[in-house]
Amino acid sequence: MLHYVLPPEGWGARSAGRNATSSPVVQTLGRIVMTMLGRELTPQELQVVKLASQGLTNRQIGEQLFLSPRTVGYHLYKAYPKLGVATRAELGRFHQLLNQSDD
Repeated sequence: MLHYVLPPEGWGARSAGRNATSSPVVQTLGRIVMTMLGRELTPQELQVVKLASQGLTNRQIGEQLFLSPRTVGYHLYKAYPKLGVATRAELGRFHQLLNQSDD
């Protein structure tokens, strides 16, 4: 499976308006998290982790991102080791970091 690190200019030019992962906020969050952790999160994993850290269920996340709850679970499964967490509750420690960049 290929994982892409967001380039400095972001994906905007390649995917203009196609989905939420091309937004500047998501790109900034991706760089922050990947720089801090030295690991790669896909843009979709980042979106799912951000919403999960806010306490949303897989179903609620899926409704917002137009994904099935099972796909959301898969993204979390792949992101947990990259973030060094084992449970959804541990994502709470990333909540403040992820939401600081929204200001």
